[in-house]
Amino acid sequence: MQIISSLLLLGGALFLATYGPQLIAACTAYVGEVVERGLLLMLPPMDILLIAAPQQAAPMIQPFMQRLLGLTLSGRESGVAVANSLTLIGRLLLQSPSAFEQLIGTAAAADIGASGAATGPEVLLVSLGSLWCEAFDSIAQPLARKLSACALATLIGLPVKALLNLLPIMLNHITSVWLEVESSGADEPTTERGEMFYAQGLWSSNSSSSGWDHGVGFGDGGLLLGQSLTASEEAQGEAERRQVLRDAEPLKHVKISRLLADKLAAAAAVHGQDFSAAMAALDPAIGQQLQAVMAAAAQAGR
Repeated sequence: MQIISSLLLLGGALFLATYGPQLIAACTAYVGEVVERGLLLMLPPMDILLIAAPQQAAPMIQPFMQRLLGLTLSGRESGVAVANSLTLIGRLLLQSPSAFEQLIGTAAAADIGASGAATGPEVLLVSLGSLWCEAFDSIAQPLARKLSACALATLIGLPVKALLNLLPIMLNHITSVWLEVESSGADEPTTERGEMFYAQGLWSSNSSSSGWDHGVGFGDGGLLLGQSLTASEEAQGEAERRQVLRDAEPLKHVKISRLLADKLAAAAAVHGQDFSAAMAALDPAIGQQLQAVMAAAAQAGR
């Protein structure tokens, strides 16, 4: 997968147009058929595609994402596999909402996640949101936590009334990550601390698979964290391409506070009194955290 990541970085859209269908088909065939380590190795190249060529890649990786979604919701995978899979699903949601909508619609039609009964898109979204909340504390990388907080905020804004039942726990996770990364200034890309934050990348593992070193993480493109470019025999050109990929990280331009404020406003417009009732029922501690986030959003909007 390191070779594939390197080819994607080098060839970009041309490589994807020429070999993308074959690559996606091969990776899709392996989803659910490999051990945990194999699954984890397949995710970073898909993420590269969604950053480097979102319009071209988002529809192309639909078969892969459909199998990944089914595997994630199956309850058969480890916490590490679920957490990392949700990260890629979140990337699709944020990068290409229309492709995410297509994924959910196709998965619902195929009864992915069903237990003998028909599963509509709304039921599937609630199942996904519930799983995301349960798995949230297993998401280790700070950047991945920011991505998942943004993904949960985006789910809040969808016109799915049943998601309001998850509002307290979703807001708890989102506001906690806001405190970790935005309120603290950890994700400010113009600072040295922010550069470190984004350089760590999305991908991590604490895999239970035999032969897998605990605590080893993945940087962008699947390069093992701590593995130098010299040790991996990568040329300076690839190092520069990886830096370009890091510079293109869309999350650098996203404020959790502003996104959450926008999605809460959307939910209020769609759900009306039901949304107001759900907000009124929030635990006071979550309400206080939310007030701080909304104040930050107002400040950012000035």
